[in-house]
Amino acid sequence: MTEQLGDRRTGAIADVMTEEVISVTPVATATEVAMLMRDHGLSEVFVVENGRLCGRITDRDLVVKVLADGLDPLSVRAGALRSDVPVALAPDTAVDQAARIMNQENVRRLPVVDHQGRPKGTLTMGDLARYAVSASTSVARSVSAGAIPRQR
Repeated sequence: MTEQLGDRRTGAIADVMTEEVISVTPVATATEVAMLMRDHGLSEVFVVENGRLCGRITDRDLVVKVLADGLDPLSVRAGALRSDVPVALAPDTAVDQAARIMNQENVRRLPVVDHQGRPKGTLTMGDLARYAVSASTSVARSVSAGAIPRQR
């Protein structure tokens, strides 16, 4: 069942996602990836080739695949570090459906791509939490204003 707010369905993730896309090409170095993560406060960046999402690199990838193996971060390329993206969402995906997918995949963030595979943003657990709080507040206001009849 789709969650209802008043007479409308839950919103699309395009309305709640983080729109900033931080990405690198496969030839970027591990050092460049780490610097982007540091500078933008991220734990993951997208790898994009020819404008299309082709993978992701997490801070854990840097630790496990570069530092723990004693590799030179100036020599290791993003293309060698990247992992496949398990699922990518379309901007018109319903919020409740996206939350189910994140739960099923056991992930805290998913990329949002257009129909050509170009990154448009990221949906995070924080985005979903902000949406849930906003939706709850909206329903509470409607109830207190008498817009939704109280059951007796």
